[in-house]
This record gives sequence, structure tokens and C-alpha cells, in this order.
Amino acid sequence: MAVEKAEDAANLVSRRLFFVAGAAGMAVLMREAMAATAESPVPAPLAKQSLKQSDVFHHLDTVTTIKPAPNETTTAKIVSGQNMTMLWVDVPGNTHRAPHAHPHEQFTWLLSGRMDYRVGDGPVTSCGPNTVLTIPPNVEHEVWYREDCRYAEVFSPVQETIVKLAKDQK
Repeated sequence: MAVEKAEDAANLVSRRLFFVAGAAGMAVLMREAMAATAESPVPAPLAKQSLKQSDVFHHLDTVTTIKPAPNETTTAKIVSGQNMTMLWVDVPGNTHRAPHAHPHEQFTWLLSGRMDYRVGDGPVTSCGPNTVLTIPPNVEHEVWYREDCRYAEVFSPVQETIVKLAKDQK
């Protein structure tokens, strides 16, 4: 029975694929195909966990602020969980972050200012407010801060070096 449903789902996808363009259309087709083959299992109840509220809710006025390097004027606020680290960073203009790479996937969201970024062997790209970068693990990247910048970054897995720095500077 499941094989017949899978074949029906595959036929449904192949008939409609020609007429659907873009990622959104593909997502609709995939949901339809999965629905055609899925039995409707009852989800298991979620386990309740006791969590300290101070480990869950954070306010930027009270989280740890670090200076990534002693002679820098850059400051960063840090929150770290089990699988990722988030930073809110203020960097003065006319500074440069040398080429570097790390084993973490990195998301950077520029909140204000202007910076030029090079990722991998790509061109240097000018970034303004609301630009979001996704940098894969182990890919070299470099940044020039053209103005004072404020940005948020997320690293996964946890950025242990920064977490240790935050503990040392507390």
C-alpha cells in the first residue's frame, strides 16, 4: 500500500513539476507528495523540562560585554547556549578584520553602518544596514568597517573561544 502511495505521489510531482517554477512551488509539491505517502501518526507529547528562567531570557543591558582584544575599541555582548553563540558587536569605522576562518557556521546581520566583506574567493561586497551574511564553516573571510558598525552574529557550534573570553573578563 505504501509503495502504491509513493508511486502516486511521484506521479503527482512529475505531472505538476513542469508547471511550477521557483522554490516556493517546489516546497508545495514536496508537501503534497509527503502528505500522499504519510500515515497520520499521533505525535508524542513533549517532555516538560525545568529550566532556570535566567538561562532562557536575556536582556542586552545585563548580558556580559567583552573586548575581543585588549587594545581594541570593539565591544561585544554575548549569549551562549548549548549549540550556538550569539554576539551583538560594536566596531569603530576605519578598522579591518584580517582574513580568517573557523570551524563555525556564521550568520552576520548588519544593523547599522557600512562594511565591505569578502567571503571565500568571492569579490569584496559593500554591505549596508539589514544585510545578512551566511558564512559556511572553514571558509576564509575578511571585513573592512567603513563606518561605525553595529551587527549581530550567530555561530554554531558554540564559539568556545569567545565563551571562555567572556568568563575570563567577568
